[in-house]
Amino acid sequence: SQAEFQRNAISEMLGKASISNSMPNQMLAKCLENWLLNDVDRSDLMENILENIDQPTENNDSFSMNNIQRNTQGDFQSNLESEFFFGDEGRRKVIQIIFDKLLSMEKPCDIFITSDDNLEWLLYDYSLTKKIQSQIITILEKGFTFYQIMPAINFLPRYTDSLRFWLPMYSTGRVKVFYYPRLRDNLYRRSVFIIPNKAVRISNSIGLDSESDVTLFSTNTEVINATSRQFNQMLSMCRPAINVFRSYEESKESFIEFFNKNGNQISLSTVLPPSAIPKEVFEKILENKKLKSGFFEEINFFLEKTTFFEEYLNEHKILYMTKLPKVNDIIEGKVPIMSPIKLFEDYPCYTIETYVMHLKNIIYFLENYENFYFVPYDKVWGDYNLTVNEDGLAFLYKNTAEKLLLEFRRPELVMACNEYLYHIAEQTGYSGIHKTKVIYRLQDIIKELSNIKVGEIV
Repeated sequence: SQAEFQRNAISEMLGKASISNSMPNQMLAKCLENWLLNDVDRSDLMENILENIDQPTENNDSFSMNNIQRNTQGDFQSNLESEFFFGDEGRRKVIQIIFDKLLSMEKPCDIFITSDDNLEWLLYDYSLTKKIQSQIITILEKGFTFYQIMPAINFLPRYTDSLRFWLPMYSTGRVKVFYYPRLRDNLYRRSVFIIPNKAVRISNSIGLDSESDVTLFSTNTEVINATSRQFNQMLSMCRPAINVFRSYEESKESFIEFFNKNGNQISLSTVLPPSAIPKEVFEKILENKKLKSGFFEEINFFLEKTTFFEEYLNEHKILYMTKLPKVNDIIEGKVPIMSPIKLFEDYPCYTIETYVMHLKNIIYFLENYENFYFVPYDKVWGDYNLTVNEDGLAFLYKNTAEKLLLEFRRPELVMACNEYLYHIAEQTGYSGIHKTKVIYRLQDIIKELSNIKVGEIV
């Protein structure tokens, strides 16, 4: 049909396997809108991250693999050791055999995955994509842990396809993600899926072709053990790509590492820059005897950093884009310090006095340091803060009661985050006359707040 031809043409042009006949029209319209409005090479990775990180998976009970003629209940068939499957249909058959087995297993285990191949066989059928995502989420909720070696970033659209598929699973914190730091070409591609002591799937392909793929499914112990040894050998040469944290204690070491790095920093958030909090404000916060121990440690860390911040600015560039709160929220003591949400009952919030002190300190740095930039960013930014240190670390923080912090360490991901934020900064304007306008705007806020009676720290 004409619609099918048009979708195939769009898929080829954008290099997106997911643009298929089964993709809902609303999602297709969003893909086209992003392509028309954005520089795809620059923003595609981050757009996928922000749009898909906590995208709910859908149960799709209508999907079935009726053409699989084998019993997957209980253990794998004892009389089946190895069998070959071919093309996209072969991959789909084998993956459903594996997931049916995992869903029936009572005792969870570690699962090992490399995913070098393209995902056309999976993404081309939207209902199958959502079905597999839902099954993986269920498997993770049962206590399984996935160890994944990410594909090479040699062809950006294919990489973003893979990233978009896996992001809902990454946000569970039960997928450990690694990458191989050396260059790999796209000619010979191999993917494995290992259930230790149970089964293995090995797929081999040439380039982006999938119809010539050969997939081996085996329950042979020697094949499983040999493939597991190969995976562990490769894993030993890999580095962490994405870490997921759900508490301050888990993320503390990474935050300290971030602020001890020597690279330029850029951030888009709903929080005034912690590095620019005056020493006097920190001291006022520490007067609160009900502070949680974790936050007490964090405050002391930044208090110590104030001594070196101006020295840091002599060498490095810092750019903060912040969505400023409503003045009434400041007056009513509803704006938490150093956090987009109130983390616990006695968490300290700004008073008029301390908020004004912070704004005055930001103006001081704007007027006296060429490397310091602050941009009030009024556009809707959703539920995330994104912070990047060009020295090799980026954080994506979810601003909800269910805390979630994604730490990116893969250089290409850090670079994508950095370029994404600078793209926003350049469109908004942050230097020259824009810097002067920001100072005037902050002075107006200070003037408005100064006409109100000063309260105490909440």
